[in-house]
Amino acid sequence: MKTNMNRKRLIAGILGILLVFGFLSGTGCNINTVTSNNDNENDNTNTITISGIGATAQSSSTILVSWASVSDATSYKVYRSTSADGTYTPVNSTTAASYTDSGLSPSTTYYYKVSAVTAAGESELSNSVSAITSTSGVPSVPSGVAAAPQSSSSILVSWASVPGATGYKVYRSTSESGAYAFIASTTAASYTDSGLSPSTTYYYKVSSVNVEKESELSSSVSATSASSPKVYKVGDTGPAGGIVFYDLGFTMNGWRYLEAAPADIPGVWQWGSNRKGVDGTIAGIGNGKRNTQLIVEFLNQEGEIMKAAQVVEAYEYEGFDDWFLPSKDELDLIYKNLKAKSLGGFQSGSYWTSSDAYSWDQNRSWFQRFSDGGQGIESKDTSLYVRAIRQF
Repeated sequence: MKTNMNRKRLIAGILGILLVFGFLSGTGCNINTVTSNNDNENDNTNTITISGIGATAQSSSTILVSWASVSDATSYKVYRSTSADGTYTPVNSTTAASYTDSGLSPSTTYYYKVSAVTAAGESELSNSVSAITSTSGVPSVPSGVAAAPQSSSSILVSWASVPGATGYKVYRSTSESGAYAFIASTTAASYTDSGLSPSTTYYYKVSSVNVEKESELSSSVSATSASSPKVYKVGDTGPAGGIVFYDLGFTMNGWRYLEAAPADIPGVWQWGSNRKGVDGTIAGIGNGKRNTQLIVEFLNQEGEIMKAAQVVEAYEYEGFDDWFLPSKDELDLIYKNLKAKSLGGFQSGSYWTSSDAYSWDQNRSWFQRFSDGGQGIESKDTSLYVRAIRQF
């Protein structure tokens, strides 16, 4: 009995050893083989992703699909659907990085995806793109056409956009019943016609186009370009009733000319902010306006009132209230171009500028003698004449 029991135990032990080392059923030997086959399949997977894909309607029946080329691709497959989440069916295989899909229905949205084929197989499909084929036949005539002058040399023509139109054509004439010449194509629902003559009436008509045809012309509209800006000379009366004393020669930052008020603000005035400098004031031409703003802000913070810059800022003449105290160089121009020529009714005393002398002396600011044109710095407590100026 013991011999049989021992024999059974020996056989069971040998069987266990054989199972562990894979000598029964061949199962252990096949494990590595399966793993090797899976590795080979992974190596052959195409992981390329198509990028730069786009779709553009070419007509009422064609759409161009394009994408970025893939260096390892031997060909590409194009898939189409009539809904973004629908089934995409193959419509073409091509070696080019674009495909024109034809035979489509007008005014219909089509969706596309693309894959790349390489030695490793076919890639995943790209993201979807879509395009709407244009309307078949002649597009509608533009409505709501309007024209409005923008300047002495330009007129803005606008209209309501036309569904299915890929663009518009603008035509112009100098008489309502005259010949209308084509002047521009645009994809926008407006066009600015430039290079026109001042004070001239122009007539316009607009048509809409698609990739196949052009509509009839719209009804005519007209607009008259603005008159040319007036050119001023030194000594002329400005728009605010003052006297022009400077012409920059061109418009910059919204102004070209400087005009001085026709008379001094009555009385004499202190500059203010004695013993304290106003930082940021500049002597040059074109800086008087900003200087005055800085001075008034400072004086208001200090609780001072009725100082030169403040009374000039509050000055109003002929409905204009944008006057300011001239800078050092602007006041010098007034002396040379007006006072020295006996224009403007100036006193022979001294006038304040808006240029502080804080870098030399916080107690003093720049002034100018109108007896001889000399400039210097004077105590801010001194009362001098002021003449307001403005830009235009």
